[in-house]
Amino acid sequence: MGKRTPAKVSVLPVRLYQRLRPIFCPFDKLLEHVPTGASVLDVGCGNGVFLVMLAESGRIRAGYGVDRSRDAIRNAQRTANEKTGLGLLHFQTVDSLAEVPNLGFDVVSMVDVVHHIPKPEQLKFFVEAANKLRPGGTLIYKDISAKHKLWGLCNTLHDLAKARQFVHYVSEEQLMSAAIEAGLERIASLYVRRLCYMHFIQILHKPTLSASATHTACKFSCSEAS
Repeated sequence: MGKRTPAKVSVLPVRLYQRLRPIFCPFDKLLEHVPTGASVLDVGCGNGVFLVMLAESGRIRAGYGVDRSRDAIRNAQRTANEKTGLGLLHFQTVDSLAEVPNLGFDVVSMVDVVHHIPKPEQLKFFVEAANKLRPGGTLIYKDISAKHKLWGLCNTLHDLAKARQFVHYVSEEQLMSAAIEAGLERIASLYVRRLCYMHFIQILHKPTLSASATHTACKFSCSEAS
């Protein structure tokens, strides 16, 4: 996931962090955008909280989480096996998204990941993740926001304490530029505050046909009809 980016390491005990995470992060706003029976790729899955929540809710048929941290992946798989049983969720340590198989996922999620990627690599990283999505699929993006200075400061201090990293914030404009590059269309956009933290959520759709392909198909069918 950016090769020059250190793996995220939490200083909190894993079990405590897994319990606290849903209090700070608006997972409820993300869950509703995952179709029932979907296959989900969670990029930068950390300790697997989002995928475990999806599996426990019965919304998905398969979940695949990837992260650079071996400790996080080990914790994620252990928790998944305890809470959801074997086989439903699979976690893997990767250094690059090129290692993730192109299985045509119904949903690709990126929750609090892109701000860990160095600025020059963020666009490429986003597009690589989006390319794992099947046509007609949904990309769920959630990251911390600096839209309001006070709440942005809380996010920054949180990351310094938890991950020992400075935040590389992504603006809405930058994200939409990346989404257009990846051929995605926005279907929902919102800001959500939880406690003193501000979150930015984008729900994006990958069309079955690109706009140019749709135009070409229309021209072809129209010429046949005439």
